[in-house]
Amino acid sequence: MAPARAANVVDFIDPAKAKEIGGDLEQTTTTLARRLASVQIADAASCQQAVLDRQTIGDMIKTVEGFFAPFKSMAHKLHKALCDRESEILAPIRMVDVKLRSAIGTYNDERTRAREAQERAEAERRRKEDEARAAQEAAQLEAAGEHMMAAQVLEEAIAAPTPVVVLPDEMKAIEGLSLRTEYRWRYLDNDPVRAFQLIPREYLVVDEVKLTRLAKAMKGTAHVPGITFYTEKVPVR
Repeated sequence: MAPARAANVVDFIDPAKAKEIGGDLEQTTTTLARRLASVQIADAASCQQAVLDRQTIGDMIKTVEGFFAPFKSMAHKLHKALCDRESEILAPIRMVDVKLRSAIGTYNDERTRAREAQERAEAERRRKEDEARAAQEAAQLEAAGEHMMAAQVLEEAIAAPTPVVVLPDEMKAIEGLSLRTEYRWRYLDNDPVRAFQLIPREYLVVDEVKLTRLAKAMKGTAHVPGITFYTEKVPVR
């Protein structure tokens, strides 16, 4: 089935044309920046001039932001509308995809557990066969008077590692199926409070947003171990 033809968005939105917008403003801001870039504050007069220059810059910033505001608002609304429409169209098939992905994962986990159980059972069966074979051989050696060799056979049988059994993975025979291993984590026993008491410090993150809010609320009088609260004078327009 041929894909639906997209609305001719390029007819009214061309990112390349954004460079053509605000040409006069660009020339003005560039000229202003060059003129003020070499300002040095050495005395009260030059500091006063710097304050005035910042007011000029502030006015220019407001002018540029005001010029672009309608374009940005339109672009934002269009982007949101397109994203909402895209999500609306994709929602039904995404729901089914999530359901199928979960079902495939569950089935794979079940078959993996079953295969591993069979492998362990087969390995145990082979181990017992090897031990029975060794016991029979040792009995024959004992009957022949080869006591040391009989003991050695039994020791080797006991020390021998459990046979490794690898059974075919039926999931690999399913055409088009590709499984990716993802490594995830969760709190111990799903108990965040208990987990926080055990997690090493290097895995804990400082809540910088909360500290900033505290600094503003307490106006420099807050106290938190390991944190220094201070004030800083910042010039404003």
